[in-house]
Amino acid sequence: MAEAPKHRRESIVFEPELAQGSLLVEGYGQGYFRVAGRRIASAIYLEARVVRELDAATLEDLGDFDPQTWFGDTPPEIVFLGTGARMDMAPKALREKFGALGVALEPMDTGAAARTYNVLLIEGRRVAALMLPNT
Repeated sequence: MAEAPKHRRESIVFEPELAQGSLLVEGYGQGYFRVAGRRIASAIYLEARVVRELDAATLEDLGDFDPQTWFGDTPPEIVFLGTGARMDMAPKALREKFGALGVALEPMDTGAAARTYNVLLIEGRRVAALMLPNT
């Protein structure tokens, strides 16, 4: 009787080539984010090389900021809006500000925003995240 073929298991290891100094969301929890080894207990705006702490507790508070002042020479293609523990719609004022700049604003819960930002940044996309901490 012929012996059944042995299946060889191969491992696949992903080692993303992330530009040195790029900022990923390393963690998040109730009321905080961890970026570049630092715990930040506030809302944040995050790009590949910039993290800004924001004095905002609600989505409406985020409408008070001018996103154009955050962008470097080249604005991101898309900004992931982390709305907290639950997905919520972006306030009209915020949608209008990003729309006027030609930047897509995608609301989702904060965990999804952090993960999506990380994945697309690793892929080399020009992305940003504007996130409220989970409360």
